[in-house]
Amino acid sequence: MMWPTEAQQHITVTLDDVVGLLESEWSAKRARVFLAKGGSKIIDESDSAADPKNQLYIADIARNTTTKTVTILLNRGDPDTAPTAFLNIPAASVRTPKAGAPETPGWSAHLVISMTADSGGRHRAAFEQMQRVSSGLVEMALSRMLERAVEGNPAFTYSVAVKKAGKPKMVQQKGRPYLDAARVPSENLKDDLDQGSLSSVTLTRRKRYYAGVGASDVIRYEEEKIVIHTAPVAKAKVISTLEDVIRQAKDDGFEKVSFKLDKLPGNATNNPTIDLSVQDALEHLYVRAVRLDNFSAPLDGCYAKACDEIESKMIAVVNDQNRW
Repeated sequence: MMWPTEAQQHITVTLDDVVGLLESEWSAKRARVFLAKGGSKIIDESDSAADPKNQLYIADIARNTTTKTVTILLNRGDPDTAPTAFLNIPAASVRTPKAGAPETPGWSAHLVISMTADSGGRHRAAFEQMQRVSSGLVEMALSRMLERAVEGNPAFTYSVAVKKAGKPKMVQQKGRPYLDAARVPSENLKDDLDQGSLSSVTLTRRKRYYAGVGASDVIRYEEEKIVIHTAPVAKAKVISTLEDVIRQAKDDGFEKVSFKLDKLPGNATNNPTIDLSVQDALEHLYVRAVRLDNFSAPLDGCYAKACDEIESKMIAVVNDQNRW
């Protein structure tokens, strides 16, 4: 018996197509995701825990045909964060502005992407560090928006042959475009991996209850540790694995991740530890960062539209050949 011919499963989508889908979602005011309490996970709008104030959304999106870039302004509302307080030190007083009923503390971050691909088909991008929001969470949010954007679109479906009741049958499957981001490693990580090797990863979390021996007023708490021993592999694979391990560790309730880098010059070792309560801990530790300065005026923490000066400086970084 001949199987039906399987349809093409990989649909070619360009960055221009992806940006177009995000623009459509933004215009329709659907370019948003709801976040669980704590902000580390995306939840459905229908979830009982969904809070209209706890969202990550596209506030602005614009293309620049001159620089061949697109800028996406992402805003995060976080009702779990206390509003900013202002001190009057000479008067020894404190003023805390009160938020209105629909308002919540929030932050902005700009994402600038080059619309021009390099020889490997990759597009340069720069993401502004954002409080309590990692680039990984933004990546997942954009993927969720893109998934919604193509829901029901026949152009993003494909057929696959399956066996039912012993007979071959073609079944329609859903496809979706996605943005796959590769972080540019910092010089510290590159140096450590060039000169040494990652030998283990340790996950740590505090157990809620201690049921062992000993006086309860002596034992403070018990920690659970899982040690993962790693093999020497290519740098790119190590970095990708670290990102996957950290994401899974967060989901499983671990509080800290420690890495053991050994065989460094002078037989030295490096044991960096990441506090998983900090959303962008890995990015601060081991993802290349560029400090932008010399702004003409103090910057705000949140914007309704992209800030021209931040955008122009980030575009300069993206288009600077010497930084990549």
